[in-house]
Amino acid sequence: MSASTRAMAYLVGAFLLVVLWWSVRHPLQREADELGRLAKRTGFRVELKSADAATLELLPGVGAGIARHIVDAREDGAVFGGPEDLDAVKFVGPSVIGRVGPWVSYGEVDGAEVLESFETGLGE
Repeated sequence: MSASTRAMAYLVGAFLLVVLWWSVRHPLQREADELGRLAKRTGFRVELKSADAATLELLPGVGAGIARHIVDAREDGAVFGGPEDLDAVKFVGPSVIGRVGPWVSYGEVDGAEVLESFETGLGE
């Protein structure tokens, strides 16, 4: 096999890898964008501070396990004031936070709730 044939084979292989990557990533990004637009149009939000596990399962990318972890974290005193607070929940990472972002409401974080959460954590 000549050097030019080998180079052409490498280029075709690289091109196919890029097409494969794009075909997998692109529909997921399009779905996330579509969900975000739908959330903005409808105004539907799930209140993270009070929703039960069944309601949390309505969120895209949240199954029974993640919903239970969110409820458990809340029962353990976690205060959800923004998306960065979800990162502390077990099995919730940037991809889940990105999918649920348009659909979640964090409400107002009350100073008394933060103090109560802190005192609960200290065992008082």
